[in-house]
Amino acid sequence: MSRSIIIGYGNPLRGDDALGYHAARRLSGLVKSTNVTIHTCHQLTPELAAEVSKFDIAVFIDASVGDMPGTLAVTQIDPSSIPNRTFSHQLDPGSILICSQILYGQVPVSYLVTVSADSYGYMEDLSVPVRNKLPELTDAVLRIIGSTRVVRG
Repeated sequence: MSRSIIIGYGNPLRGDDALGYHAARRLSGLVKSTNVTIHTCHQLTPELAAEVSKFDIAVFIDASVGDMPGTLAVTQIDPSSIPNRTFSHQLDPGSILICSQILYGQVPVSYLVTVSADSYGYMEDLSVPVRNKLPELTDAVLRIIGSTRVVRG
């Protein structure tokens, strides 16, 4: 079985920005496999490249903007198609993969799973359209990692 890492990120005090955090916590209750590591963080940092390089599959979960709130998207990330750029204080999954490739010579098969946000206001709850998409998002991530040892609540 492949080793997978799931990274849910976002600010749990900013409404739908917490999607990755809530999704990762939900997945922690469902996935019971020693081959899957679930990580939460407020934002992606260069240090994650070392961790990501140890896995066969990486799944990044985040809120997105632009589409109708509640729109789910699953995108495979190809680090070879990401333009070389300088780093700022905020990184995206592609930047983490480039660091992993350059520093550790390893890049897992990687996906970005997003749901379009409705509100980034100061609140601890997800908006209704985003919250309603959590089960579908969870199923998409489980399909990606090919988890066969799943406990459903």
